[in-house]
This record gives sequence, structure tokens and C-alpha cells, in this order.
Amino acid sequence: STVALGTDGNPKTVESLVCDWRSGTPFHAVNLDLGAVTWSNHKIHAGTVKLSISKASEPTPGAAVPPQNPVLLSGEIPFNNQSLGKISLTHYATNGSGDIHGYTTIDHKNVSFLGDEIVGGYHHITTRRPDQSVISQSKLHYSESGLPTSMETGVFHAHEAEPHTRMVTDYSGVNFDARKKISHGQLRVTIKNYQGKLLGKTAMTFAENNPQTAETHFFTEQGEIRSKLQNDYAHAQFNNHNHVVNSSTHVKGIRHDGTIYLITQTDYDGDGNPSQKVIKYYASDGKQQVSQTVMDYSKAIFNYKRKVMGGHVKVETTAS
Repeated sequence: STVALGTDGNPKTVESLVCDWRSGTPFHAVNLDLGAVTWSNHKIHAGTVKLSISKASEPTPGAAVPPQNPVLLSGEIPFNNQSLGKISLTHYATNGSGDIHGYTTIDHKNVSFLGDEIVGGYHHITTRRPDQSVISQSKLHYSESGLPTSMETGVFHAHEAEPHTRMVTDYSGVNFDARKKISHGQLRVTIKNYQGKLLGKTAMTFAENNPQTAETHFFTEQGEIRSKLQNDYAHAQFNNHNHVVNSSTHVKGIRHDGTIYLITQTDYDGDGNPSQKVIKYYASDGKQQVSQTVMDYSKAIFNYKRKVMGGHVKVETTAS
């Protein structure tokens, strides 16, 4: 990091290079503008910090900080009487076009702090589409140690007032490292529809800070297991956000009777976007392959959630 100080000895700007904690290669360039804040005993008292995050480039000879690529995220972090307010973030296209791909707000109103440390309460997090319609609303709850305990999320269709799906994430089965990242254990997610009926349950196992496996059970209207998906991350590599990069994942779909109905391999690029997906479909005996679908994402444009927002995906399906 490079910190520029004002005449009062307080920071005016901060430029940081965040590296991949596994490989040490540049990951993000982070810039903070603190020119509009006031200070009290070298702590921010009031005002707004301006934030921008860009995809980092490899260092150039003689340069302390690598040149920045187009901005991926910009935001404002308000303070009032040394307390955080509602953070507002704008997400941009990863292809450098400057197109806005979404918004996020993080409200600290119900979070308990001891100094700079979270000691309980919850964040209220809202994500929105480019047209400002709500995608999701979440409450992320914390323990007295500042670790996540659970998260409740409602997912919305465009321009609808009520969520069509509700998810609860349970962190009680995982352990965290010193950076408050999941190190090992099992994360559990329960998904229900707007009527409260169970749709699915997922259990994801972690080891050495990375996902290892995930198994999702899907349920019928009567509450019986309809099918399940088994995700295998054995050949996956991860970036700082635990997004799969420069590698592949494998998924096996299994019917309620135990027979296989599909096997999928998804390849990912360095940004964590899918580059190709191959899906093999199987007959009711679970052994005979009946068809194969290949999805080519090379001409697709992705948003910050790694969802297709433009371009096109080439799909080819062949019978076996």
C-alpha cells in the first residue's frame, strides 16, 4: 500500500495492491479517497470515503503499483460520529465497457461494534439490477466474536415486491481462520419457496480454506427427495473470493432411485467466468449416455456475479 498523508498527519489517499493469497499474483487494485472526511484522534469522525476497485495488472519494472485496468467497482462509505453508515456500491462490467451491472448497499444500522470490531448484530444487504429493481435482500448475523452465524436471504423476480425464494445459510458447522475466512467444516443452506415449502438443502464441505464437495437435495411438493446434485471441486483452483478460476468443476446428477441422469464438467477462465460447459445425459438405467450438450461462453459478456449479461452462448447438442 501507498498512503499519502495530509498536513494534519491523517491519510488523504490510500492505494493498495491486493494479491492472490495463494499464488501472490496481483488480484485487485484498491483506491481510497479520504479527502472529504474529518478526523478525531486519528479516527474517521464524519464524512464519506470514496472507494474504487480495479482488476490488477502484473507489476511493471520500476513501478511501485501496477497500472490499473478499468474500474470493477466504485462506492461510498459514509461515517457519522465515528460510526459506519450505509455503504453504497456500484458494480461495472468486467470487460471494461463501463456499463453498470448492478448495485449493492450494506447497512450497518443494526451492527454492534467494539471500536472497529463487529461484536454482534446483523448487516442488511440489498442487491439491485441496473434498473434498480431488487435482486436480493439479506440479513447476515454475527456472533460476539464478529463471525457470521447465519444469513437469511430473499430472492426477487424483477419488479416484484415479495421474494419468490427464501434461503437460510447456517455457519454453525464451519470454522474460521484468523482472516475470518472459512477454513474447514460444513456449510448448510436451506431453500424454500414463497409459501414456505422446502425446495432444496445443500451441504458444502471445506478444507484448507477451499470448498471440497457440495451435495444438494431437491424435494417434491410432498417433501420427498426428487433428485440430488453432487459437486466435486477436487480439480478446482480458487481466487481470493473462493471463485473457481483457470480450472474446472464436476457435477453428477442422481435420481431418487440412485441412477445417474447427468454428468457435467465446467471450465472457468481467470476471471471466474465459465468458458465451456459439457453436459452428458443418461438414460433411466443411469449407464447409457443418450446425448451431450456443449456450451461455449467465449462470446458471452458477464456481470460481477459471473452471470451472462450480453453477447451470446453457443450451444450444440448431439445424440449419442
